[in-house]
Amino acid sequence: MLQAVLVDGRTLKDLTRYYHGLSQRALGYRFHRLMLRFISRPRAVKLPGPLTVLIDGLYFRFKGRPWVLYLMALKPCHQNRAVFLDPLLFPGREEIGYWSQSIGTIPIAVQKRIRALVSDQIRGITSLTARRGWVLQLCHFHLISQLQGNRGATKRTVRGRNMREACYQLTRQALELPDGRKLGRVLRRLKELVDQPSGAVRTRMVVREFLRRTNQFRAYREYPHLALPTTTGTMEAMGRIIRDLMRRTRSIRSPQALQLWATAMIRIHPGIVCNGKHFQPKKLL
Repeated sequence: MLQAVLVDGRTLKDLTRYYHGLSQRALGYRFHRLMLRFISRPRAVKLPGPLTVLIDGLYFRFKGRPWVLYLMALKPCHQNRAVFLDPLLFPGREEIGYWSQSIGTIPIAVQKRIRALVSDQIRGITSLTARRGWVLQLCHFHLISQLQGNRGATKRTVRGRNMREACYQLTRQALELPDGRKLGRVLRRLKELVDQPSGAVRTRMVVREFLRRTNQFRAYREYPHLALPTTTGTMEAMGRIIRDLMRRTRSIRSPQALQLWATAMIRIHPGIVCNGKHFQPKKLL
């Protein structure tokens, strides 16, 4: 039954035709107990060598109150595969304290092998990784998306359109270029652009933050031996799967139900291809 619902995408209503004499409600109760037994089994995540941890928060609302599902995955530095850990759910907005608690659930022996963390820009994430002695790689995709949204490429009347476009193109170059003179010229030009008065307030703010944290966006260049992914696309792929699950079932009506279903989904789909720096489709294993 778990395979049918969590892998094949069947609904409990669909399955009632195969369980004669059971109502949809009774089948739902049986499925609930089945998931509880499934996730109660001890789980040992065995991964070789030094590791990278990828994190991302998934927002939900229940009865008007925000909740965040804290997703974590571990990637061996010398493999193109990541394994998801059981998610944690906390009320309110995404907070670094909850991330610290979530990471703290990783077995100590495994934590000692973590060398780097990949995430988007979460307040406090720099301090968290520094305390643990980890390399921090910030997500390229989120940065580019912010600039793309303020680019004004299709609106000729947007104020500062040329400056926005230049910032977008130069930032993309700065993310990819190797260390050297050309990179230095690109970074200096970006600084000149954001120091000029223009109406592109949001674009200038994003680029200033990039210039302040350039090393964290380019950690994959400084530490090539870690084979760091430069996006959290792996995490977002799982997020889409969980949201799709919520659309297909009416059983996820509470935070407790969300954590149960999300944990079961991750347990049955633990592995995902994680190919590193290139923006590539993610494939479940």
